[in-house]
Amino acid sequence: MKYIHNRSKLVIVLLLIVSATISCEEDFLSENPTDRLDLDSSFSTIEDAEVGLIGCYSVLQANSIFNAAGYPFYWGDLGVDTFTVFPFNPDRFLHSYTIDPSDLTIERAWIEHYQAIKVVNVFLGRARLLSIENANTEASPENIESFNNVKNRIIAEASFIRAVLYFNLVKMFGNIPLNINEGTAADINDELLPSVADEEIYRQIEKDLLFAEQWLDPTVNPSQPARSRDIANVYAVKGLLGKIYLQMTTSEENQGVGGGIDQEGNVVSIQERFQMAKEKFQDIIDSNVYSLMDNYADVFDPSMENQNTELIFSVGFDGPGNSEGSTLGDVWGANGSPPGGAFNTRDILHAFALSYLEFDDITLTGGNFSTQQVNNFLFPFGTERRFQLISDARFHTNVSRYNAGFFNRGGSIDSDEQDVKNAVNVALFQWRPLKYQKPLGTEVPFGDQSFDFPYMRFADILLLQAEVHNELNEPEQALSLVNQVRNRAFKNVTNAQKLERIEIVNNGFSKDDILNIILRERRWELAFEGHRKDDLIRTNKLRSILQDLPFNNENNPVEPITSYREFKNIWPIPLTEVNLNSNAIQNCGYEAEGKPCFD
Repeated sequence: MKYIHNRSKLVIVLLLIVSATISCEEDFLSENPTDRLDLDSSFSTIEDAEVGLIGCYSVLQANSIFNAAGYPFYWGDLGVDTFTVFPFNPDRFLHSYTIDPSDLTIERAWIEHYQAIKVVNVFLGRARLLSIENANTEASPENIESFNNVKNRIIAEASFIRAVLYFNLVKMFGNIPLNINEGTAADINDELLPSVADEEIYRQIEKDLLFAEQWLDPTVNPSQPARSRDIANVYAVKGLLGKIYLQMTTSEENQGVGGGIDQEGNVVSIQERFQMAKEKFQDIIDSNVYSLMDNYADVFDPSMENQNTELIFSVGFDGPGNSEGSTLGDVWGANGSPPGGAFNTRDILHAFALSYLEFDDITLTGGNFSTQQVNNFLFPFGTERRFQLISDARFHTNVSRYNAGFFNRGGSIDSDEQDVKNAVNVALFQWRPLKYQKPLGTEVPFGDQSFDFPYMRFADILLLQAEVHNELNEPEQALSLVNQVRNRAFKNVTNAQKLERIEIVNNGFSKDDILNIILRERRWELAFEGHRKDDLIRTNKLRSILQDLPFNNENNPVEPITSYREFKNIWPIPLTEVNLNSNAIQNCGYEAEGKPCFD
């Protein structure tokens, strides 16, 4: 969570104000005034640039980027098979695929991402002008080389941040304006840029990352907290390159680029993209820099951040009291209470939560994953402790069966923490992600939680590499990586019969069989981290998953498959953008009658 020094203790604090040039900017900017770089403040030294770079990282904390109203949840976990929403929840349109270009969530995601890109662009424009002539040192060949190395490292880190932002945008919206104007001041003409094909967006992302890969430090030691996990390093760059190459294998029918183009504009095949992803992921695996944490829960424990060998890159939130806290626990965690009360919650789909029982051969009787069914599961023991029978450690970190602070926003709780966690006399709609919990028994103000959001971690890379091995007809290598992740999840199993079932053995599986195994493992392992929709779109599985989704019951009263169409694999361009920018073209399927669309 710390970048060399705490941002709140800087002697020089950059005012973080961006001129309002598009609609809703003023409201947006008032939300987090400490998250933006002052576009009116120039810098001329490396030391000033280092401080400004901190401001660039801060843009990732914005509410609709990687905070509670952000991309991982609204894009990654709504409209799939992990979360559900109440019938009166404003997010039901995203979950049910009755998506409208005027949706406020979509508009805010667009605005905040492009504002963040504008900040990074201006920073890059000024950073490229840095000269040793303004440094308090002799311009010797050695000093010039050292200066240029630091300068290029700073530019590389900012380029990585821009790549993260555009990767979010191209997956959410597809064909979007590409703003890479690195002028030393914001330009109002940036708001009138035309929509471009998503192949061009991916090409720019790759260009930024290839530069960053060249200049970022390869000597990373995750056990040393001096360079925190929320700072880009060469392995974070390689991981993101691997991810974009893999996502570029998405077919055009599923709103992907089917391989896309290279830096020279040449067509690249899907098989080539798999091979390119494999090389980047393997660089991370072979580095021996990262490893799975012994205990799954420790990956998400703020007290373990300095010992966390699994996080490759995270978005750091530091609280309470540092003006850098997170709302993740308030909106998504078990001890929080979202604004708007009960009907504004986004709760775990019970069919997903109880799928963790499959390993233990626990069968449920009763309705369709209903209260009756869960009560039948608990009743034979006459105690709230039966959930402890579940062998998969991920269940106990990902699924909370309680909601202690639902009506008091995490106020004082006198009960023993373990008793609260295992209580069963709570409504099932209170099942929420436990990995984002706020501390029990403490007064953490709303929006001021300390937490590192796991943007990229080693388990994610292992399972993505497993997917690549499978696509390249290397099933044994694929299952070996899956089993690494499973062995951690079931490390506490002692039953001999269960031990035999932890590792998956290839008994004549087809390629599709192994893909389904990998996707199920990613669903359990990476729950609520924002990967699920990307996985299903990339592998052409979203429609079949939605067809099998349980609905019309107390936990999931909407039927997404009714309104789902493949063109909805991307969101519409916000209506405000289309109205204000005559060069923006709406995505096909969402266009107004008689209007052109981008296909």
